[in-house]
Parts: sequence; structure tokens; C-alpha cells
Amino acid sequence: MGKTEKIDEVAREISTEIMYQIRSVKTEEVNDALAVLLAPDGFSGGLGSCEVKAKVKAFRDIALKEKYDLSRHIVVIHDDKIVFSCLVVPNEGRTAFVYSSVPNPADPQLDKYAVEALRQLCRLTISSNNNLLEALLDTEDTVRKKIFLHCDFKKLTDLIYLSRVSSIPVQQPNINKDVSWLNYDQKNHNLFKNVICQTYHDSLDCPELENLRDMEDVVQSHKAAGAFDPRWWKLMSHNGEPCGVLLLSLLPDSNSMELVYMGLTPAVRGKGLGQLLLHEATECSRQSGVSCLMLAVDCRNHFARKLYEQFDFTEFLRRTVLLYTSPTK
Repeated sequence: MGKTEKIDEVAREISTEIMYQIRSVKTEEVNDALAVLLAPDGFSGGLGSCEVKAKVKAFRDIALKEKYDLSRHIVVIHDDKIVFSCLVVPNEGRTAFVYSSVPNPADPQLDKYAVEALRQLCRLTISSNNNLLEALLDTEDTVRKKIFLHCDFKKLTDLIYLSRVSSIPVQQPNINKDVSWLNYDQKNHNLFKNVICQTYHDSLDCPELENLRDMEDVVQSHKAAGAFDPRWWKLMSHNGEPCGVLLLSLLPDSNSMELVYMGLTPAVRGKGLGQLLLHEATECSRQSGVSCLMLAVDCRNHFARKLYEQFDFTEFLRRTVLLYTSPTK
């Protein structure tokens, strides 16, 4: 390569670097950044469509209600336009959800800037005392999955989302067990926390999460799912020994209830107590007056999936879970 050609190549590289910029979003750019983030593909000419504008407004309404900090946005600028956007939404329990737009496949150079933007966002979030970042993607979303994996996210599993109509009656399981129930309150907080911890041992539902977080953080993140009400948090005892938990939460915006977590301690598994836990969950959703009961289950947990089928739960969605953990973990 001659001297002139080398100069031309360096000039092109410098020009490219100038054309792309990674930085935090400016206040006046938040709506544009959200439009890129929420558009189906993130780069088409439909960013100003009524549909995208409605999504931006709905997201901002939720952000205002939940007190999201929309400045936690990293964007890629190209030719004075936002071409990539990623956002973090912190949650209780030192966790956070990470969202990103879809890079334009017609711009092959954008991928590396999207990866670097996402890396910067993750580093900032981890340094802000969040030790577990999570991304939920459509199972067929290979473009965004590739970017997250390049940023040291790891695939956890695919979650299957199930629901059932609350008004459909469920027959009491024909299981003769000495079972009692205790509702949550602050006085028995440590008891609930300890039993939840025990139920995590050898669980088939996302077993990789065990020991990733302090159990107090786990409880706080469960509380943050929906509208927490202690009436719908129940501890099961068998023969006087605490052995299971049922954590339910109301979702008023969708007139539904979520089964946030259900688990048994290892010593009592395989004795039919899971049926009693799930029957109690269906009764709670019926008594609450919501239209349906929803939950998510690890696709690998075939025992739980079979139990949910017996209680008339049907699948309505699948999502791939990607995790980014603190380097100290």
C-alpha cells in the first residue's frame, strides 16, 4: 500500500469515528431516544408514527408513576441523529432491567458502537450498586441477543409465561396433609426469608440464580413485583414445620394477579404439597376478583410445567432471559 493510500485509509477511519458518538442522552433528546428504543425495529422511518408516539407517552407515564430516571440512557449519534439507544431501569433488591433498540442491519459499523454503548451502560449501572442486570428478549430476537452476548451477558434460560382465568373453579386436591398457612407481616419477615432461601436449594427453576444475591435483596425484589400486599404472601407449614412459600402480587393495570414465586423445601418435595400451594394460589386470585392469574416458568422445569397444565394454565408468551452479574460475583 502506497503512502497516499495509507493517508486516505486513516482519513476514512477518522471520518467514521467523528460521524459516530457514544454519550449520555440529553434532556431534550429523551423522547427521541425512547422512540428509537420502542419502535419495532428502532431505525425505520416510522419513528414519528402515531403508534410509536403512543408507546413513548405510555412509557413516560409509567416512568413518572414508578419514578424511573430516564437520564440513565446511553445513545449512539450518527449524522446528528440517534441511531441506537439503551436504557437501564433499576429495581429493588439491587437488580436492574436493561433495554436496547435494534441496530440498523444496513449499517454494519453500528454494531460495534451499540456494543460499546451497552457496555458503558452496564459499567455505570454496576458501579451504582446494582449487582444483577437482566434483559428479556423475544426468543427469536437474534440481533439484540448477539449484542448482549458481546457485552458479557449470559443466557440464563427461556421463560414460558402462562395464565389461567381466575373464575374457573379448581377442585381441592385429594391430599390428606396436615397443612397450615401463615400470612406475611414484618414480625415474621426473617422466617419467610429463611424458608425462601431453603426453597432455592436444588430448585429446577433458574437454579443458576442461587447464591448470586443476598437473600434480603431477593425478598425485596419479590416485593417490588406488582403491588405488594401481605395478604397474598403465604407460608405453608406441614406437620408444624415451615416448608413452603407462596408469593402473589396484584397487577392492577391489567386486572390480574401474578404468581411471583412458589417453592418447597427439598425435604417435602414429591409429596403433593405443590398441588396444595398452587390450589391456594388459584383461590387467592379468585377471591381477589381479578380476571386472571399469571406466572413465568423456566422452560427446563418440566415437573412444574406439568403441574401448571393440570391447573389449566396455558402459554401466551416466551422470553429469553440474559444476565449480567457484577465481576465480583
